Amino acid sequence: AWWQVDLGSKKNINEIIIYNRIDCCANRLSNYQVSISDKADFSTHTYQQDFHVAPNPKTNIKLDAPGKQGRYVRIQLLDKNYLSLAEVQVIGVDL
Repeated sequence: AWWQVDLGSKKNINEIIIYNRIDCCANRLSNYQVSISDKADFSTHTYQQDFHVAPNPKTNIKLDAPGKQGRYVRIQLLDKNYLSLAEVQVIGVDL
């Protein structure tokens, strides 16, 4: 399972904030990967990081990605499960 956003054009991304569900199922957001790419098929990456532990459901996950550039951001589970997210914020500026 994965979630992806098209930012419309290439951006200079500084931070990605992932808000996990707090009502239930927080453990679904575990063993996942966050990627930034210029290509919708993610054949190349400008940023990629794997996470292998469930976060505290009462907190958000802040990923520092200063100076990383890309048009697409993807969150993808590395195993078979449901992907549950409350909100994702991509913080950056236009190029």
